[in-house]
Amino acid sequence: MDAEVVWKGDLFFEAVNRGLTSGLDASPPEGDKAANPKEVVLNAMCGCSGMDVITIAQKMRIKIDNLKISAKAKKTSTIPSYFASVHLDYHMSG
Repeated sequence: MDAEVVWKGDLFFEAVNRGLTSGLDASPPEGDKAANPKEVVLNAMCGCSGMDVITIAQKMRIKIDNLKISAKAKKTSTIPSYFASVHLDYHMSG
């Protein structure tokens, strides 16, 4: 697994993985062109666990029609900040 992240000005960065490009930016008011890195980590947590849920359901021959994962995270007020807690809610039907 490889990644390349290039600074594009202000606090905006461009990330490239497998030839796919995505952006990383600060939160407003410093930036608003893309999700900030902590938002991307939270998205990745949801996506990774969602892929596990779908894969396990398929192996168990359980049909899932819809899956939505909602995440709520609390960050510390320190610099650098980190997630003090993360809560994931899974909503599915099938």
